[in-house]
Amino acid sequence: MTLIVHRAAGTGVLADGLAELLGSPLEDPFAEEVVAVPARGVERWLAQRLSHRLGSGPSGHDGVCAGVRFLTPHSLVTMVLDVGRDDPWRPGQLAWAVLRAVDESLGLPWAGTLADHLGYAETGTERELRQGRRYAVARRLAGLFADYAAQRPAVLTDWRAGGDGDGLGGRVADDLAWQPPLWRRVLEVVGAEAPDERHARVVAALREGRLTDLELPGRLSLFGHTRISRSEVEVLGALAEHRDVHLWLPQASPVAWAELAPVVSVGPVPREDDRSGELVQHPLLASLGRDARELQRTLPSPAGATSWWGPPPAAGRTAPPATVVAPRPPTARPPCSRCSSTTSGPTAPRTGRRGRPVGSRPPTAACRSTRATGSRARWRCSATCSPTSSSATRPWSRGTSS
Repeated sequence: MTLIVHRAAGTGVLADGLAELLGSPLEDPFAEEVVAVPARGVERWLAQRLSHRLGSGPSGHDGVCAGVRFLTPHSLVTMVLDVGRDDPWRPGQLAWAVLRAVDESLGLPWAGTLADHLGYAETGTERELRQGRRYAVARRLAGLFADYAAQRPAVLTDWRAGGDGDGLGGRVADDLAWQPPLWRRVLEVVGAEAPDERHARVVAALREGRLTDLELPGRLSLFGHTRISRSEVEVLGALAEHRDVHLWLPQASPVAWAELAPVVSVGPVPREDDRSGELVQHPLLASLGRDARELQRTLPSPAGATSWWGPPPAAGRTAPPATVVAPRPPTARPPCSRCSSTTSGPTAPRTGRRGRPVGSRPPTAACRSTRATGSRARWRCSATCSPTSSSATRPWSRGTSS
């Protein structure tokens, strides 16, 4: 099986590609398709979009999106790991174990930073006020430990073994040196299998094909994600050993993706050492495209070189290859209703008073595209089109309604 990456600049193109994929039925006619989405709003939009393609006739308005189960990447991983609401490593439940570990450790030398923050050596009103922070601090630390387990499981593995690494070959900062011993104390308080151990065990079982009772079809899809955590990527890679996993990723610039491929193939690096943004020529993509670049670093390269992808494959096995599928070119739109040119613009411009086309984009390629701002902006058509308005001989220009 394969991990297939579909990327396009618009989610509409990705949704149409997903609809085409779902149009091919599974081997089991009673199996549900599984599509993971990042948010409920994306789920509603995608379901409506698919309903115009799945089972629809020529009109495109009589389809239905049925037999599709929408999940989130977290719920998908939770289902694979077979954990529920009673999971002791959920932040809400872990906070109480962290609180107990903190209370039992405030007198130890390594917990001096926590002791000062919680007023362990204070007296009177100051001590009472600072100790009121105990649960808030424990809840914050529980969330951080859960994020470490999702984003950097190697960190917790190193801490559990007695180390103090940061997961990228270095050591944690001096002002955070109390976190590794605190995590080891939390493990003693909880007394259950550590989250990184459980994750590694399940991923290994997935790669070896020993988990056969998963209620998952032969193919999975993840749609519209801009960030995927390391643990989720490892689970997806293990699932791709025996299933087709499709990633539908919106990417603003295919050129930037291709140019960054040799740089990001080395895998994740600390943000202060990441210079990939300097290779992007467009200033907007360079400043706002960090999520896309980090996601590209997390995914495996098309050649299948995945030395940085989670646990190494078992002896004699290779990591699943990743295939990058280029987006299809957009379907040509019919000619403009007011002229004979075929463009990618709207098929029929809205008209306001006096029959003038209204909108932020002219209906023909010959029209000068000037951004219209304000609710009273109007467009005047050139001689290329033939509206009934008397302004047909004027060039495209911005004006206001009279």
